[in-house]
Amino acid sequence: MTGTRTIIAFAAALIAAGACAKPTELSYQATAPEQVVAFVESEGLKRVQRIEVLLDIPLQHTQVFRVVYGDSFPVVGLCERGCGYAFPSAVGLRLREHVGWLVAADTSLRRRFDVLPSDDYLFTEDLFTRFERADVILFQQPFKALLASDLDTPEPALWMLVQGLSSWISPSLATRLLDNANVAANREMLHRISQLPVFQGDAYKDTRERAARMLAGDK
Repeated sequence: MTGTRTIIAFAAALIAAGACAKPTELSYQATAPEQVVAFVESEGLKRVQRIEVLLDIPLQHTQVFRVVYGDSFPVVGLCERGCGYAFPSAVGLRLREHVGWLVAADTSLRRRFDVLPSDDYLFTEDLFTRFERADVILFQQPFKALLASDLDTPEPALWMLVQGLSSWISPSLATRLLDNANVAANREMLHRISQLPVFQGDAYKDTRERAARMLAGDK
């Protein structure tokens, strides 16, 4: 996927598109689990209109959800007739009693999901597979970035992120991994990153060189 397509797709994850005509007020239906509803209500979002469960894993008490709220705004080029309307939204993650925002354009939403060592299911291949199938952009960008940046993410999960760099080109994720002190102290991970393949345009050139310098003791 090219960088432009990635940015466009990621931006689409932050808004909920309406019709080309200005939409009427949407009805708020609290069909999400009560823990998610309670979290959303506690955040004080104005005019919550919809909570969409994007991924639901009941046996693990896990959901990825999108909240649509606020006032509609025009978006040029949203539909073929020129200008459509959209609503602001934010995406959250719930794991048992642990709930937080995964990505939100509204900077006032400060209760971001903080990875805890006890979040066992968060680091499993099962969740990775289900999340990627449900929404590949949210999985490859904000979710992986969350894990890559947190010092509580265990080594096996960091390895999954490092290995995934070869199948989904993401220099920003590679940078987050190299900024993680646990990756910086792991010579095998650094070596793997220093040997990332050369793709068209060589997006990993700086990443490989930085990893090589870190292996040599020059950060």
